[in-house]
Amino acid sequence: MTTRTFNLKSAGCTVSGQLNPDEQHLALSVTYPDGSHLAATLRDGCQNPGKLGRSSLHVPSGQWPFFSAKTVIEYLEPGDGQLAVLLRTPLGEAAKCVYRLDFLEEEQAVLVRTWFEGGLPFIVQQLRWLDFQITATDLDQYRAGLPAWQGTVGAMPEPLSFADFVALKNDGNAFALCNSGRVLLAPGQGQPRLAAFADLLQYQDDLLRFSPNEPLSAWICLAPWAGTDAFLKQRDRLAERFFNLLPQSPAAAVGRTVDIQAGELNVRLDWQDHGLLLASIGGALPVYEQGTPQALVTLQVLDLKTGQVSQLTSAQGWQSVTVAHQPDRWVFSLVRPLIDNRPADHFTLQLTALARPEQNQVAWQVDVLNQNPGLSVLSCDFPLLAFRQGDWDLFLPKTSGVLLRDAARHGSHLAAIYPAYTLSMPWYAIWQPGRSGLNGFYCGAHDPDGCRKDLSSTTLAGSASGRIRI
Repeated sequence: MTTRTFNLKSAGCTVSGQLNPDEQHLALSVTYPDGSHLAATLRDGCQNPGKLGRSSLHVPSGQWPFFSAKTVIEYLEPGDGQLAVLLRTPLGEAAKCVYRLDFLEEEQAVLVRTWFEGGLPFIVQQLRWLDFQITATDLDQYRAGLPAWQGTVGAMPEPLSFADFVALKNDGNAFALCNSGRVLLAPGQGQPRLAAFADLLQYQDDLLRFSPNEPLSAWICLAPWAGTDAFLKQRDRLAERFFNLLPQSPAAAVGRTVDIQAGELNVRLDWQDHGLLLASIGGALPVYEQGTPQALVTLQVLDLKTGQVSQLTSAQGWQSVTVAHQPDRWVFSLVRPLIDNRPADHFTLQLTALARPEQNQVAWQVDVLNQNPGLSVLSCDFPLLAFRQGDWDLFLPKTSGVLLRDAARHGSHLAAIYPAYTLSMPWYAIWQPGRSGLNGFYCGAHDPDGCRKDLSSTTLAGSASGRIRI
């Protein structure tokens, strides 16, 4: 018989979970030593836009729930006073969603990590993750950070979002969300909503971007409330502990390496028989090193006959990948991608890298050579910029400019169109303010035609990683 419940017990409190396959949600219950309780449901999920048309740009094919009748619950015993539960849910035949809950008894905290597994890109939109609908609770007060507000949940006039943390509490107990992205708190009609990483509601990208090495993550703190200062110390302590729980061995490159050297800048690519990946960005400034190789470029292609959209990446599925090298110039040609399990003729992605050593700069030119009458290219990225492991400050091109300090330790997501009201510049910058000499990196689109661009940046709290797409 399929397990539908789990329990994480300690001397301090008990966390129970029960799957409801009919309603496609996970019901959680927290019981505190003094009898206080909190009951909530998680209806996490996303939409998967499967087809596009000329009259309607996006036609969602349906909602993908992250908890369903096919969810499998598995107990783990990692040790070190730690209990763990895995919940695995297939998303059709293309991908799988994995929730992992680690209960640290001595901290009275639960680490929630979510990642996705699959072979091909799985593009989604409106991602709802760790979105609690509180159905009953004795914790009627809230305390939040950035801005530092507090009060009674039921007296809130409107929903509010906070950049640091939100704690529901009473005199002795708390249910706090932290070390995630922006947290949303809404009063509701007697059933408050508490959602971690609310920025993901505007997410429209590959779900497999969230991997075991770079998962979505947040801490739920259940320890007795002892004031904001004590809670912030616990938050920082938990953030440091997160690194000990992450896999420490990144996937190794399996192809040939191509080093593009431009003065003090080095970009290393993993050149395979059927794909091309970004392996590292380094040199004088380690930007992305010892990380999992990532697809350098992604494309979106429309089948004009069926209306089916295919998500292509440079990482796999090409019948031929070649490179032509001249001094300070590399031309990569990716030919005949697999679309619907068939090679697409007369279709080539060409990436040209120009090294400018005197400026410590690599300039990319992207050309999609499509002579296939049945295919239309909807979008194509410039090469990806990834960063990790450092005290990075991130400049966001939002309005007149927004500075996100210590960006890799705070979850954030920004996606918008340039030029438009939200984005005023087609470039990003990251730098380490405490580092002398070469301490920053610029990534921008220099397009002589000045066409529309979709810009996005995502940083993941705890895993100290981020990426920028144009």
